[in-house]
Amino acid sequence: MEKIIVQVDSEAAWVYREASPELRAKMNALISLQILDAEKHPLSVRDLMDLISTKAKDRGLTEQ
Repeated sequence: MEKIIVQVDSEAAWVYREASPELRAKMNALISLQILDAEKHPLSVRDLMDLISTKAKDRGLTEQ
């Protein structure tokens, strides 16, 4: 394994810091898979913006 620095939002950082070592290991594995998948199947800017918008709405943010 190799360490890298990845910027995430404050909530994600808090969840990671508070996680047990076992859960952190699972998160690390998932993040690795996501990075590899993103390289193989890059999203268009439009698809990325749609994904961000959907996640924001799911978290209660509005268009205002």
